[in-house]
Amino acid sequence: MAQQRLHLLIKEIAVKSAELLECIQWSAMETDRKNARKVTLELSALTQELLKELDKENLNRSHIV
Repeated sequence: MAQQRLHLLIKEIAVKSAELLECIQWSAMETDRKNARKVTLELSALTQELLKELDKENLNRSHIV
């Protein structure tokens, strides 16, 4: 279950990263800062969640060894 959750988080982060890069590209041409900010906050939240999950995984593995 944990591996599945990590895989899903990594996939979501990849998608949000691609969206953010697209926003940055468009913001050079237009004012799409609001959307870039929204995607940045979502990406940040997903990254924090991923880091927490990875910490849990490391704790679980350290108890096994």
